[in-house]
Amino acid sequence: MLRRILLVRSRRPLVVVAAVLALLAAGCSRATAPASSAGPDNLADCLGHPLVRPSVVVVRCADTSMTARHLKWSGWGTRVASATGLAVINDCEFEDCHTGSYSYHSVVLVISGSVACPKGGRAYARIQYLFVGKFII
Repeated sequence: MLRRILLVRSRRPLVVVAAVLALLAAGCSRATAPASSAGPDNLADCLGHPLVRPSVVVVRCADTSMTARHLKWSGWGTRVASATGLAVINDCEFEDCHTGSYSYHSVVLVISGSVACPKGGRAYARIQYLFVGKFII
């Protein structure tokens, strides 16, 4: 189940927008035993397929209004991993428009948490994103 994301916009030169999205990896459930020191080894996409160091992540699965592309990961396989890249946002999902409009913003993704998968392995359970730089409304 995905939690709704509240998108906050600001005109300040450095914009930081964060939202928490609980990703329930298909076929994975919250671990009842304490997590090991090793971190997760995959991140589920919107259909539950495991991804390893993906270059593209659909951040908003409900309406695909935001994707993160050209991702460069650090800390993969640890308890918290992060990536930098480019967010592509379908602006029509947030305002009324008929022509279709996309905007592009620098983004940082942070993935954390862990869920156990029945076929073995662990998946990251949460994703946060931050926009950095100028964010033009």
